[in-house]
Amino acid sequence: MKKLYTIALAAAVAMTASAAGRQQLASNAVLTPSKTFAEAAAPLKAKTLAKAPAKAATLTDYEGTYDWMFGQLLNNGPTSGEITITVKNAATGEVALTGLVNVSDEFEVALQGFIDVEAGTLSIPNEQELFEDQDGPVFFYLKGVTESGNLAAGLLDVDETVGTISADANTITFPEFEIWAMGDWMYEDFGWYLLTYQNVLDRYVEPADPNEGWEDFCTGTFVDGWIMPGVGATPTSNYPWTVDIQKSTTDNNLYRLNKPYMASDCPLVTEEVMDTYPGYIVFNIADPEYVTVQTGIYGGVMNGTSKLYLFNMEGFYEAQGATKEEVIAGLAAEGITFTPSSFSDATVTLLNCRFDISRACTKAYSWQTQEQVSLANEMVGSIKFDKDPAGIHEVTIGENNGAVEYFNLQGVRVANPENGLYIRRQGNKAEKVLVK
Repeated sequence: MKKLYTIALAAAVAMTASAAGRQQLASNAVLTPSKTFAEAAAPLKAKTLAKAPAKAATLTDYEGTYDWMFGQLLNNGPTSGEITITVKNAATGEVALTGLVNVSDEFEVALQGFIDVEAGTLSIPNEQELFEDQDGPVFFYLKGVTESGNLAAGLLDVDETVGTISADANTITFPEFEIWAMGDWMYEDFGWYLLTYQNVLDRYVEPADPNEGWEDFCTGTFVDGWIMPGVGATPTSNYPWTVDIQKSTTDNNLYRLNKPYMASDCPLVTEEVMDTYPGYIVFNIADPEYVTVQTGIYGGVMNGTSKLYLFNMEGFYEAQGATKEEVIAGLAAEGITFTPSSFSDATVTLLNCRFDISRACTKAYSWQTQEQVSLANEMVGSIKFDKDPAGIHEVTIGENNGAVEYFNLQGVRVANPENGLYIRRQGNKAEKVLVK
């Protein structure tokens, strides 16, 4: 699969495995704040709700292996890794962070960190010596960015980098432009082993029963607005495929695509894009004129070794506490035309598809070409149900008038019912009947 994804910053950096030894800074590595869709609307940004800090019972709740996602600033540096957190001293909150594995060279280092359970933070001290190579000692240290977006020379004058831990303790997000370096700030001409920004640690906790709270509903036709645009497909040639649709057992308006990128006729199924864990896309059709796709759910597809969490902008704003009315009014005030995703005729029209590489979903990324041309407008899709989910959701008791219609217990309209139990609807009155 052709990787068109970049970190949605001004820099488009090389995405290749690292070679042996210290590497040089990418020639086009100029950093500017990412202009995500969410950041474009100042009124909405002011209304968002802060996520609650983690309140783990003990430090051991944070132990485990995390995927490490980051943007790479080296010409030939690694693009992801793993970090395992282990408690070293429960009294002080000290933890060991081991891994940082360079896939090419397969070296492993250890860092010291401190978790503050009450604050919900992980702190990693600056200036930690790691090992020595042919050029001398190699340190983990922090670097900064100048106002012009260039990498600042030398050591950043801070004691530590502090990551915010999500409420479920599974995602740790560090400041976007605090650069993690593995090298020596006194001899930076030698280069670095790692030089990363936007560092996020994320772990996947597989549920004991991923189908708990869900039941099979029907199949459907899926036009993918998330991944296919990133491999060069356009809305007119996006290869729809058949997916399994499940329904929530507690909310009649909540549905999800079950392992959509593992479907037998998915054009990506033969590519190396799937993790060992299944993925889902969860959407809510309670408001047919404003369909939301929930954040924080792994979609079952990866870019390299980074998991992608798929949602739409409606769901992104909803997760931050913004209502439909606030979103539409706030964007209009900024001069932004916004057409929400909708549901009609058993079809969800998916607009504003976005993703993040962190479960916390604090960013809303779109694809761009290698020439940094945005593909955001092409990130549209649809989900067409093979049966109308509104068939039984709208069953009410009322006047007995109008044409008589029959539905089976799954909500599918039946023109000529035979022996069995059906829902008979006439006007706004519906009842279960036994046809013999």
